[in-house]
Amino acid sequence: MHGKPKSESSTDLVSLAPPPVPDGQNFAMTRLLKTIFDYDVLTNANETEDRVRHRDTNAWAKVQGTDAYLWVSSTQTNPIYGNLDRGIFTDLESVRMFYRGNENYPQPTESKSVAEDILAAFAKFDAEFSELQEAAAARPLTRFPIAYDYDPPSSILLPHLSVIKKISICAELRAIARLELGRGKKASTELNLCFRLSESVRQEPILISHLVRIATLNVALQIIREGLARHVWNDEQLIGLEDHLAAINLLAEFRQAIRGERAANLGDIDYLRRMK
Repeated sequence: MHGKPKSESSTDLVSLAPPPVPDGQNFAMTRLLKTIFDYDVLTNANETEDRVRHRDTNAWAKVQGTDAYLWVSSTQTNPIYGNLDRGIFTDLESVRMFYRGNENYPQPTESKSVAEDILAAFAKFDAEFSELQEAAAARPLTRFPIAYDYDPPSSILLPHLSVIKKISICAELRAIARLELGRGKKASTELNLCFRLSESVRQEPILISHLVRIATLNVALQIIREGLARHVWNDEQLIGLEDHLAAINLLAEFRQAIRGERAANLGDIDYLRRMK
């Protein structure tokens, strides 16, 4: 755990933390994801400096680079992503134009269909996605090594949340490109990873984690909607999706998140009282 232990009177947030998970069963301990928390905390960093220094900078750069939105210049056209609330489908042509000539992503040897060109760009992350998909199947539990005992609680670091959101967006675009090609089985694999990423923060008693959980679920729902519009999902997949969605209880999860927020606020108050 990073950070200094809290006083015995302020362990509420620690008590709300999910139980420990063996590394071999922990999705968060895959080679790619465990890098996120593999850092040293810099106690003398000023406000303009990062509070942490990752031990393996190459591995951290690889995690950070698993991103669907790496810009080359300010003149690039924004890709139009699908939006569930606004009823907008993904504009795949605008997505292809974002990646065309973008030196941050592989380019197709020859331009083919819109979906194939997008998948050519996302081949950059094939190894990372293979690792995560295999881990999602083999490691049924998740607990990121969050420093729940950090003092004060408001300074707890949560670097995994942005990574989860970015990888989910990658999974979304990969899935929709596969749906456009009528490849429902492969699209389902991408969708299941998106579900798994969302599930990975479900037990964290932190409100921002709950909000990321909802955001990544919305990404998954957009994938489902795009597949429905294209009539790609088969009956077995639809039944599986219905069962999965029926088991989600965001209100119960919200209650846990609010309990954690209350505990963290009380911990902050205790910290300020002790620092007088």
